[in-house]
Amino acid sequence: MLFQNIVVKKIELNNILRYQTLNSIAMSIIAFILCYILFNVGFIISAHDCGLAPILKYPTFDFANYNIDWTVDVVTYVYSSGLYMSLFVAILAFVLYLLLKKVNGLLHLFFIWIIFHSVNLVLVQLVEAPWSRYFLGGVLSWHFWSRFAHWVLAISGMFALITFGIFITILFLKTAYTSKLIKSFNQKIKYFYRIIGIPIIVTNVFVLLFNLPLKDLGMLMVLIPVGNVLMFLGGFLAIIMFQKIVLVRHEKIAIVTTNGFLFIFFCILLLRIILLKSFWF
Repeated sequence: MLFQNIVVKKIELNNILRYQTLNSIAMSIIAFILCYILFNVGFIISAHDCGLAPILKYPTFDFANYNIDWTVDVVTYVYSSGLYMSLFVAILAFVLYLLLKKVNGLLHLFFIWIIFHSVNLVLVQLVEAPWSRYFLGGVLSWHFWSRFAHWVLAISGMFALITFGIFITILFLKTAYTSKLIKSFNQKIKYFYRIIGIPIIVTNVFVLLFNLPLKDLGMLMVLIPVGNVLMFLGGFLAIIMFQKIVLVRHEKIAIVTTNGFLFIFFCILLLRIILLKSFWF
């Protein structure tokens, strides 16, 4: 197929770690963009449904109509919809990951990063609660949760991120994208750093660059990299705790070609240019 020849191709598993790192970076960035777009779609749909006439001034939102009856139900509906959308996306990606066991590891890797970023968006909202009047923090304030309860929720969110990092790392290690070269504990550490650590670092930098100027960044966007780091810490614990993880190995894996990377870069650049404009819904 034309797509396979130009954007994706299969290669032998010989000294493949460099290709895996580049492809994991690409899948992580694409997954983050998709997850964050869907998160905002949930927010926009609920705000529009309540007559707020949301305006997207990326990376921030505004409402053209504040003259509505701001009840507890309205606040809960509007500011928790993005959370539920992210949770739905994570569950859907996990189901697809389980169902499509015969596909190449590149698609498996993409599903895992979808789960990673969707769950991160959910849990960092728990961490954000003590500082924010929007999203989950705003919902809890309208429900008259105490500041102590906010902090308990935030600390619980941090522990949940670390715990989920353990689970998601097991998926990374068991995926068909794993190389034959990974056998010893040190090789697992190297693989973990190259396939999860470096992509997290690059994605964090991308999040900041994609959302320039920094003065417009909300607390949620600032905490997303923090959530990534906490899940990375959980992944390191997984490497220590589960040294006998059975790795799935294929003779060949699918990788993104040079043309594929150029296509991805062009699409991201085009998307950012489009987002320079304000959108009314």
